[in-house]
Amino acid sequence: MFVDRTSRLILRQLRLDQLMIVTSETRTGIVTTPTLHNQEPGGGSVGIRRRPGWFARLRKLIGPQLMVGLGIATAVVLGWTQAPDAHGQQATLTPTPLVRPGGRFEETDLLLLYSGSWTQMADQRASGGVYRRSNVQGSQVQLTFPGPNVKWITSRGPDRGIARVWVDNEDKGTFDLYSPGEEFGFSREWGGMNGETIHTIRVEVTGQRNGAAQNAYVDIDSFTIVGAYVAEPMRFENTDPTILYGGAWQVLPVNGASQGTVHRINTSGATAQFNFNNGTVQWMTTKGPNRGIARILIDNKFYEVQDLYAPSEQAAQVFAYQSLGEGPHQIRIEVTGTRSGPATDSFVDIDAFI
Repeated sequence: MFVDRTSRLILRQLRLDQLMIVTSETRTGIVTTPTLHNQEPGGGSVGIRRRPGWFARLRKLIGPQLMVGLGIATAVVLGWTQAPDAHGQQATLTPTPLVRPGGRFEETDLLLLYSGSWTQMADQRASGGVYRRSNVQGSQVQLTFPGPNVKWITSRGPDRGIARVWVDNEDKGTFDLYSPGEEFGFSREWGGMNGETIHTIRVEVTGQRNGAAQNAYVDIDSFTIVGAYVAEPMRFENTDPTILYGGAWQVLPVNGASQGTVHRINTSGATAQFNFNNGTVQWMTTKGPNRGIARILIDNKFYEVQDLYAPSEQAAQVFAYQSLGEGPHQIRIEVTGTRSGPATDSFVDIDAFI
């Protein structure tokens, strides 16, 4: 188990690629010398400790490696886990991929770590219609990412100042963003990095400007990671503690199921609930002669019904729900206890959520 570093628990049993929870204060893609709260072996179903925190996969141990307080643990953040509700329900996990679709991180992305004073501005010329800006010396934004190439998207204009950029703590120099006219989508790019390792870009407001500029603003519109490896979507199996079941579900072996088993029930009103943060979620289930009808609700609103009857057994059936917007979201599968004409029963299965 991982516990707080103050307990000085030795880490001799640590293995790379184990999962863990780190402090809620950490918002970057890498965690260095973290406070580790609990271990979740990959593919296991050990409960998450009931406190909020980032959910991460351990990548590297440096130093003595005996105690958290002495060594350095580096982890790739996979998601965010919420503390349980007032009823003591198990904590839930929200997937947070390190690489966004298309490699683009908008200025509001949780993986961008801001310090200093920043103001959010609306402008349809900006990516996503908004951007952040600061003219306060020392204000910074940092992004940690996997990939060989990073592009900073900003803007130029009459009131723009001078920014300084670091990549992997190497000073890349200053950049004068003054222009007599407004120009959105202006970018600077740095490449040639090892695409299989983690890198960090940091943009700092210098508070300086050239003689023609009216002010010293530096804008953050977005970052784009080019050529990054995008991991497969995280899959949460039917036995995962992040899926909250209501009712007397049974765990049954099923040929072709994601991990060989499903949760199954035919009781009207039984539910399976999963919380997620992305704009897309997939429900993996089965169809067959004894399957019934399920209601799907997203964010407590009725979405659709699915008739799971089929004349023969069909495993790994996936229903996708997309374009839901920024999260957090919740999907709930409700068992209606009803069935279509040829069905022999009204069972509903939960195989996984993706």
